[in-house]
Amino acid sequence: MEVADHYRIRHSEFLSWSQDDRDKAINYHLWKRAACSTCGTRQEEWDPERGGDRHAYSAVLGHCRGCQEIESKREQMKSGPQIRGTYLALQRNPRG
Repeated sequence: MEVADHYRIRHSEFLSWSQDDRDKAINYHLWKRAACSTCGTRQEEWDPERGGDRHAYSAVLGHCRGCQEIESKREQMKSGPQIRGTYLALQRNPRG
């Protein structure tokens, strides 16, 4: 059901796929789900006994202009009225 939900199809439609396609979809879903929700890595990537490396990744600084815009607006919102359900999203500006 979770795989069908991911593809936004009815479970009966998922069951109409070939066995090979269903197996691939399920395996891919499980593979994606095994990743850490914070950093995106998998335990086996860090474990030498499972083919990984204890130094598989290094943390590096990155910058996203979109995140910067959202954080700036969030700071501005702190001084105004707090309305439940308010969220921030990026909207493309018209090219001018």
